[in-house]
This record gives sequence, structure tokens and C-alpha cells, in this order.
Amino acid sequence: MITDFKIISLNINGLRQKIDFIDENFIHIDVLCIQESKLNHHLANTKLFKNFTDFHITDTTLPGQKGVSFLFNNRSIKNNKIQIKNVEEIILDDNHGRLCLCNLLINNIYDIYIINIYAHHISNIKDNIKIKKKYNFYNLLTNYINHNFKNKNLIILGDFNANKSRDKEFICPSYKKPPPGFYDVEINIYKHFLNNTKLINLYEFKGIYSYYSQRTKVPFIMLKHNKGLSVDSIMINENTKQLIKKYKFEILKKYYKLSDHLPLYLKITFF
Repeated sequence: MITDFKIISLNINGLRQKIDFIDENFIHIDVLCIQESKLNHHLANTKLFKNFTDFHITDTTLPGQKGVSFLFNNRSIKNNKIQIKNVEEIILDDNHGRLCLCNLLINNIYDIYIINIYAHHISNIKDNIKIKKKYNFYNLLTNYINHNFKNKNLIILGDFNANKSRDKEFICPSYKKPPPGFYDVEINIYKHFLNNTKLINLYEFKGIYSYYSQRTKVPFIMLKHNKGLSVDSIMINENTKQLIKKYKFEILKKYYKLSDHLPLYLKITFF
């Protein structure tokens, strides 16, 4: 029996122009979790991929903004490696297009829930409305996870727009606004979330960040000098940990031109 399950999380920063590339280059992945797809309602309800069964959650109030997507490999579905039991949007505040949940049966054995997240970020430390929105979002998400997944197998991944700590050397002279997750208040909100959900973060920093700003005069200069932020993550709860024999986590640096975020890759080998 095939027990390896391969998943990618990626803030694509606009999906429309990258559909063919994803369809051709990620065929070996069972599930792709996309953030910031920026699809309008029409595209979200159109079959966009040949090799994937796709589900898209959009922001109905601001078309073409935000958005999260699940892409399920058709070959994995055909081979019964994954069975899609349910896909639905999670709405925790007045914002759509930020959270999506899927429930999968993997290898006809493992019942797994995956939450795909595109969190708020704060662009101005004096913007108390955005700070409150971010705090409320994470507080509601904490309660949602603790209430609904205590005895279930959970993976939560995506763009959390927050860091465990600030990279003191992050420098971007042409950056008019601070990068996502940069303020201390955002870091503290994120730490509070991790502490209160007791999620296990599989992204252990080993010299490669998940986000490198492209808002510079010289393309990819931030990546060249390794000035980035670790705002994306893949996490599991204790229940899921008990099912895993081993795993491989990797940041796929070779796809650096695809977005200002790098894909997070996770391969799980179940018992």
C-alpha cells in the first residue's frame, strides 16, 4: 500500500497567469493548498485545471482579492489514494476568502482535516482597526480549532502573515510599508495562537525563509541576500502526529520566480 502523502502550501500572489505552470509542474503532489489566488467569482466557478480537481473560495465583497484554493490531484483520486469527503469555507469574522476546510480519507484509512489559511496582516501600526481584526481573527480561529478538532486529525497550513520573531536584518529600502508579520503586536498575536492551540509547527527555520519581497528595484535581490520572513507554515496537531511514521518538510527554492512566497512541501509517511 502507498502510504506517502504529498502536500504543498503556496501563497501564489495571483493564480490566473500561473494555472498552466501549476498543472504541468506539480503533478506529483496529492494536494495543493493555494493562498491569495485573487480569483473573481466567475473564474472560481470554472474548471481551471486538467490534472487537478479544484475548489476555490473567493472574497465576494472584494472580487479579485484574497482567496484560498484546494487542488486535488486527479490521479490520486482515481487511485483512491485520496477521497474528498467535504470542502467548505470557514467564516469566523466578516471577511470571506481567508479560510477553507477539507476533509480527506487517505489510503482508505486516515481521516484527515486540512485548514487552508490566508490571515490578516497589518500595514500600519497605528491602524487600530486592522490590529483588532487580526487579533479577533486569531482568537476566533483558536477557539474554532480547540472546539472542533480535539479528537480529530488536523493539518493547518498557509500564509499566517506572522512570524515567531522578527528578522532584525530584514532590509528593503524601497519598501514603503513594513512587510507582513513584522510588528511586535503581530508576533505576539501569533505566539498566543501557537501556545493556546498547542499546534506543532513543522517549519523549523534552517536558513531559508518562505517570503522574499519583490518590491525592489533589483528583481530577486532579497532572495539573493537571503533577507526574508517566515510568514508561511505547515502545522499538525497531536492526533496527526501519532499517525506519522516520518515526514519530510522542505521549502522549494527552485520555484522562486513563481511568487514572492516559496512553496512549502510536506511528505508524510503514515504508519
